[in-house]
Amino acid sequence: MKSGRHDSSLKLSTNPERSWFWNDVYGIDLVKETMSQRHFEKLHSSLHFNDNAKTPDHQRPDHDKLYKIRPILDYLNQRFLSVPMSELLSIDEQMCATKARHHMKMFMKDKPHKWGYKLYVLCGDMVFDHKFVIYSGQENDPKFRRNGEPDIGDSGNVIIRLSREIPRNQNYKLYSDRYYSSLNLSMYLFQQDIQCIGTIQRNRILNCNFRNDQELKKEPRGFSEEFSTNFELVDISTALYKVNSNVAFLYAFVGEMPKSEVRRYDRKNKQHIMVPCPAVLFVYNSHMGNLDLLDSNIGRHNIKVRSKRWYMRLFFHLVHTIVRNAWILYQSMLKETDRTDPSMTQKMFRTILAETHCRVGPKLKKRGTLSTSDPIETKRIKNKGSSLPTKDVRLDPLNHWLIWNAKKTTCKHPNCKGYTYVMCEKCNVNLCLNKDKNCFRSFYN
Repeated sequence: MKSGRHDSSLKLSTNPERSWFWNDVYGIDLVKETMSQRHFEKLHSSLHFNDNAKTPDHQRPDHDKLYKIRPILDYLNQRFLSVPMSELLSIDEQMCATKARHHMKMFMKDKPHKWGYKLYVLCGDMVFDHKFVIYSGQENDPKFRRNGEPDIGDSGNVIIRLSREIPRNQNYKLYSDRYYSSLNLSMYLFQQDIQCIGTIQRNRILNCNFRNDQELKKEPRGFSEEFSTNFELVDISTALYKVNSNVAFLYAFVGEMPKSEVRRYDRKNKQHIMVPCPAVLFVYNSHMGNLDLLDSNIGRHNIKVRSKRWYMRLFFHLVHTIVRNAWILYQSMLKETDRTDPSMTQKMFRTILAETHCRVGPKLKKRGTLSTSDPIETKRIKNKGSSLPTKDVRLDPLNHWLIWNAKKTTCKHPNCKGYTYVMCEKCNVNLCLNKDKNCFRSFYN
């Protein structure tokens, strides 16, 4: 029969990637000093975000599928929305990769990680995540709609929910792809004084006289045509552009003109040629790929912490988003003051942030005598009655002022056995101060 101690040691080593932080050879000293592995595993196993005793009945059709993580979702959206939005906004899907067996896991063939939880994200022009919604299959539930909001389908309802906090009457522009775009959505956004642009499926445009694919094959590369109409008292334009594939646009604030020329490669003649490009395509491509850049930055620094609870993968994905948004805010603050910091990459920012959090708060108390090469630290550990400052405070060159005591006490320098009236006001340490032996100077150097 195995002992409990042996079982606990096996439990700690189930995830070797996580246990490497506390390894005797490859471990990180800062992590070891901050928290023991056993304490970390205990916190990780008991981490919850909502009261499980109040979990709604899953048999009810109106229960919240994201109840386990709902408080942190609402809190983060509130904090992200406190940052002023940029004028140019885009909405797209984001994938939180997971191998968990859960009914909310989706398959998206065009994403680098094809299986995972799907998120709809409202992203700013500076690649800042202002708001997100996790797909749960309840987008058409009436409890998620406010008074006066129409029901225009799954994709359109997501846009309506994400655009609630966009300021009105301030010329904000919203970009989306063909999964969301529709005439009803464009009409609603126009009524809310939000200008929109996006690609659209041609079968969603009613009574439009676009040329079919057979007729477009006869046209040269770079051909485009535009149609305008008034739909429900809203001026809307559509354009069809022939490039590698035929792309249709739906927009309300730009047009086909003026056209420009772009350099493209001709496979038939094996050379680069200049192809006409409408203005709507240039504007769309300039501001639609922000979320892809955000996913790229998040994917470079992935948190590999496994858990059997499905919502923990979403939690660590949100931690990525929090750190990424903080780094974006730091870069934007530097731009406002006309400064740049090329060395502050996202990796360096994450390293400094992790080190700061590890150094905040009390340190881990270790059993036994600590070995150190600093003689002052050695004396402090051996003589528990003395209250010597730490090395960081001792080497800090600020505010070490001399004061005189009425009573003579022993010098706290490890190489001195004399007596003195002198004491440091900041550290409350008695040190000798004479011509032959200046313990005060050597103590702080």
